[in-house]
Amino acid sequence: MSAKLISLASVKALKAPTTGNRVTWDAGRGSVTGFGVRITAKGAVSFVLRYVIDGRERRVTLGKFPDLTVAVAREMAAEARANVAKGNDPLDARRAARQRPTVDILADEYLERHGPNKGARSVEDDRAMLRDHVRPRLGKIFVDSLTSRDIEILHRAMKDTPYRANRVLALIRAMLNLAKKWKWDADPSVTGTVTPYPEEARQFWLTASQLSRLAEVLGQHKSQQSANIIRLLIMTGARRSEVMRAEWSEFDLERGIWTKPSHHTKQKKTERTPLSAPARQLLSAMKRGSNSQWLFPGRTGKGPRTEIKGFWESVRKSADLEGVRVHDLRHTFASHLVSSGYSLELIGRLVGHTQAATTRRYAHVADDPLRQAAEGFGEMFVAASRGESAEVVPFKGGRK
Repeated sequence: MSAKLISLASVKALKAPTTGNRVTWDAGRGSVTGFGVRITAKGAVSFVLRYVIDGRERRVTLGKFPDLTVAVAREMAAEARANVAKGNDPLDARRAARQRPTVDILADEYLERHGPNKGARSVEDDRAMLRDHVRPRLGKIFVDSLTSRDIEILHRAMKDTPYRANRVLALIRAMLNLAKKWKWDADPSVTGTVTPYPEEARQFWLTASQLSRLAEVLGQHKSQQSANIIRLLIMTGARRSEVMRAEWSEFDLERGIWTKPSHHTKQKKTERTPLSAPARQLLSAMKRGSNSQWLFPGRTGKGPRTEIKGFWESVRKSADLEGVRVHDLRHTFASHLVSSGYSLELIGRLVGHTQAATTRRYAHVADDPLRQAAEGFGEMFVAASRGESAEVVPFKGGRK
């Protein structure tokens, strides 16, 4: 190709070499010295700049075609040559820029360094928010260049899912706070000017009539294994992970005690929980038909079941419980007991909120009042299942 000014037509007319790459240099009136266009054997086209600094010839890639137009690439080449004239090496500047962490790099560090401090479900939720929202819009931005406007644009784009948008905002704030703690050049205050969407107050616990509808739907569902997960969650107030990962070795059905191992509890400490009569009856019936170490084995039988999201979505829709989460069943257990007059301290111990070692040391002393609290709720749930009205009868002396 004869020497001439690089143009859109000449770039499109480039022919790929058999091997390696071929560079066509800018020439003629209006050209920039050292500006060229390179095409590889695979047909990839990029704009380059050749220059000499400190007696060494160097070459830097300006960008790919068609991401860069010919005009923009030529302007970049002219600007880079001007910097060379001042003694600044474009390659050194490029390398320095690469050492500045992007939001993508921060996300990786956050998951690797902070993830082990969080629960498995929380980490998975963080991964989903990063994958679906943060990385696509902010991933390539340098952390020290992140602005309030960048975050506001992302937050505004999620206006149709305000709760999720606010969780994403909180995640970005947490990441930037950690980056600052790690001595990165990060500014967590850029999230402070973004106003979270209003979150309407929501019902965190089910009424007796709602429990009745839920029990009816559970009783009619074809998957009674899934239904039993929900029933056990309601009657024990346990966390979903505690129930779904539970093994039969944890239960003493004769004494009515569930000993949750430390690696299953949020507090990472062993908890002893009394079981109501309805819970014991449910577990006894389940155990008669089980040949697994797990209460709820997965499909392969090599581990416990890990997910009930699809089941819960269908059940709550059938029971007209729009917006109710699985975790709200735990709130239901505790809230009905609170409303019936049981002390917060007692209920806290019953659902494993306390971290006091002395409480666990004397857990066997508290079994009787704790059992009465569990019995009361269990009886209420069974009554609700029959469509009957019932209340939890407070334990005498259990009020505060």
